[in-house]
Amino acid sequence: MPPRAPFSPGGRRCPDGADEGGAESATHTLAKICPHSLQLVVLELDPGTRKASTSLSRRAFLQILRFFRNRPLAPPPSPATFAPMILALDIGGSAIKAAWADEPDAITPMGRIETPRTDFAAFVETLRGILAAMPSRPEAVSISICGVTDIETGRMICANVPCIDGRLLDAELQAALGLPVTVANDADCFALAEAGLGAGLGHDVVFGIILGTGVGGGLVVDNRLANRRGGYAGEWGHATILATSAGTPPVEIPHFPCGCGRAGCVDTVGGARGVEKLHMHLSGEARDSREIVVGWAGGDPAATRTMEIYVDLIAAPLALAVNITGASIVPVGGGMAGAPGLIPALDKAVRSRILRQLDRPLVVPAQCALEPGLVGAALLGLDRFAYA
Repeated sequence: MPPRAPFSPGGRRCPDGADEGGAESATHTLAKICPHSLQLVVLELDPGTRKASTSLSRRAFLQILRFFRNRPLAPPPSPATFAPMILALDIGGSAIKAAWADEPDAITPMGRIETPRTDFAAFVETLRGILAAMPSRPEAVSISICGVTDIETGRMICANVPCIDGRLLDAELQAALGLPVTVANDADCFALAEAGLGAGLGHDVVFGIILGTGVGGGLVVDNRLANRRGGYAGEWGHATILATSAGTPPVEIPHFPCGCGRAGCVDTVGGARGVEKLHMHLSGEARDSREIVVGWAGGDPAATRTMEIYVDLIAAPLALAVNITGASIVPVGGGMAGAPGLIPALDKAVRSRILRQLDRPLVVPAQCALEPGLVGAALLGLDRFAYA
């Protein structure tokens, strides 16, 4: 593999040290000496304006000038040298979504293909086919997946794709594909996407949560995953923690059994299937989660009662997670996040339960425009491989 071109603070990788970015004062001076050569300018981002400013000392600047004074001019960079750096994959139980990325703001979706769930050889061949469809061979593969890497054994725990369950997935794929591979949980990648390009931009601690079919979460600190080697940090959906009464007036709520083997987990009521289970318990009606949400918006008494108790039940464990992690923003993704009025109601309930007093929203809708799994995988891969 050819040596990787150095990173340009201006936003692209350039060959042979070429750089199109840099602080204005240094750029103007250096351009007179070496218009296409590397401009070694130390940049910092102002969190308020998100604009670059130079933190280059006079001494360092003079050293740069002396360094370049006797160097020949480099030729302008060729567009052909800007190769994709990372293949990002979002692997679920039904489909594999793919994209290639060479910068955080340059992520190009490639489409989707059915996931081979039970045949590992077919799974690997599918990934090879995606690699073959890229404009050029990437430097690494970064994967968001519906599973967890056991931090002690390094083995994948993934019920939705049985052929990878129990495998040392990153090592086996690296050997099969001939490229460095990193793997992260899909909720972690969601949180990373929101921290880097979504609602969490500019926040030091981002706790991203998923309210979908079930409940998930991921924790990002200083734009890095807490789960850098795998593990369960941010997984607020599974523990025996739910209250056994909720609502006004209070009503008893049983600890429903959970798929993880426990009972009383947030996952048992927090996702779409949980809302349906909760509504059945409270009203005796078998209704789809979408019907319940629509009924709530329309003032239906039974649906309103269910959703009020739903918010009461999940706000307490979410507030505890915020207190423990110190998160200053909680982006919410998943199908339930689209329910009209749910996120404002949850935000109000959580802020009333945490130690920190905030006069701004804490629990907010996710804002990442692209598929968060792909974006998170791309950001993870760029951080681990391209900028290392």
